[in-house]
Amino acid sequence: MPDPATAVGDFAALLRTMKERSGRSYEALARRAGTSSSAVHRYCTGRTVPASFEVLQRLGGACGMNRAELLELHRHWAVALAAREDNGPKHQAEPPAEPLVGVLAGSPAGSPTQAQPASPPLPDQRAGLADAGPPTGSSSRRARRQPALAFAAATVLVLTVWAAARWSPAGSSATTLYSPDCSPTVSPGDHGSCVREVQRLLTNAGAALPADGRYGTATLSEVTAFRVLAGLPASGVVDDATKRALYAGTTHLSTLNSDQVGQKIRQTFLEEPVRAVRIATCTSNLNPYYVAPIGGGKRSWGVFQISDDLLQKYHGTPLQALDPDWNIQTAHHISLDRGFGDWSPCDSGAAAGRPVVYPA
Repeated sequence: MPDPATAVGDFAALLRTMKERSGRSYEALARRAGTSSSAVHRYCTGRTVPASFEVLQRLGGACGMNRAELLELHRHWAVALAAREDNGPKHQAEPPAEPLVGVLAGSPAGSPTQAQPASPPLPDQRAGLADAGPPTGSSSRRARRQPALAFAAATVLVLTVWAAARWSPAGSSATTLYSPDCSPTVSPGDHGSCVREVQRLLTNAGAALPADGRYGTATLSEVTAFRVLAGLPASGVVDDATKRALYAGTTHLSTLNSDQVGQKIRQTFLEEPVRAVRIATCTSNLNPYYVAPIGGGKRSWGVFQISDDLLQKYHGTPLQALDPDWNIQTAHHISLDRGFGDWSPCDSGAAAGRPVVYPA
């Protein structure tokens, strides 16, 4: 067991390094970790060691730690937690928010976690303990350290299994976008393995996208749609929030296929169903999640490529515009109010039967 002050100092030094690398203040990290700025400051200065790794897990995510760094943080935390047993009240741990095993195993917050009973000593151990009498001096300290060391080893093992499941989906390293090879943001015009990882994650979410490593129009469209569906501001930049959402795997880009979209259009545009399907095919290839920039920082959305200006006029949002039912119904209202003039480039004989093909 290292010197307690050294163990706690190493733990705090690692946290400070990650905090400085993130470029975020104590307040900003605290908001992301769901704790107070004073608590984050105490951890980074070594004044306290939290008794639960849960808050450090969130803090590590806020600092942009990858899996290896998260495991290293856990190792330092486990050693510091064990060392503080012999270091007096200065480094007493704060009470955990919930049982540690439940957190690391991925049980929902607040769910009960059944404690595992300790294994009874073997017969010869029981006899030895009975004969030895109460421990004193250094033997007493060793006895106190053994449970702490066992706890640290067990939690490191549990976290390793948990992190492997959480950060390493089959077929790819889930830390690619957080590696030094990738910039903090992946943007249109970029190319290479970082873009390919974004494309792979979008494909896993249901996008029809080639993983060619080029951040072109198709990737921009899918990223923008993904961000809106994930509850993020409309943007084509893959920032830290987008990376977290991509790796979380809870936002899906699966939607109606072109045949289903065409059928809905014909059922809605009873006056001119053929014309309406032709226009939608030209504007979006009947893709409900197609998003296109139209200049001035504005975009057009979904099946009928309804512009930001029309969304405002018809009291819609980008999220609604990506819903094929809402998009088709609203386009029908627009056509009844204003005719088909908003789709004039696609409402000509030259465009008839010629679906556009968007570059990758």
